[in-house]
Amino acid sequence: MKRHAMFAAAAVLALAAFAPVAHAQGDVRVALQAGLSLPIGDFGDFASTGINLGLTGTYRLHDRLGFGGDLVWHRFGVDRDFEEALAVSLGSTVDVSASTLQITAHGVYYLPAAETLSPHLRAGLGLYRASSKVESAGSSDTSSDTDLGFHFGGGLDYRTGGSFGYGLEAAYHYIASGGDATTLLTMAGRLTFGVGAK
Repeated sequence: MKRHAMFAAAAVLALAAFAPVAHAQGDVRVALQAGLSLPIGDFGDFASTGINLGLTGTYRLHDRLGFGGDLVWHRFGVDRDFEEALAVSLGSTVDVSASTLQITAHGVYYLPAAETLSPHLRAGLGLYRASSKVESAGSSDTSSDTDLGFHFGGGLDYRTGGSFGYGLEAAYHYIASGGDATTLLTMAGRLTFGVGAK
């Protein structure tokens, strides 16, 4: 009997520890992010691992759902074999740079967790403006295209107390660019702070 009582008490404590957090409707979370952008698929034949820097904001409708927007800049490296082949075709050394500006709206679904934790799933849709620049023999050629794309992924935020926190997030991005889609994975650390309702 004593063993059953101890088990029941432990179960109650575990459920309490992971009970959903009652976040106020109207709460707004803003995040500064920095991380890695990894080209995959055909895009990986041209670009190599780069960085991303961005700002996101999410308005919390209630405990489980939120929506917001993203403004993220991705800067990529260029595959060395691609750059060398381009230099051979042009007959001179080249310097190639590539970047993408992401402007998307997103929705977030928050999972139940302990009070200071905020695991979530997210998906977004919007515009991706890709730019590239090739410099060779004193001349340069710049091109850019804006295409529709989407992303989905998830993350985990931890609140340190008050309105501040930090976390990690990862996502898959698909951009409908011309014939072959541009795809990439992103991983970023986040510094978050809240405004509005407590």
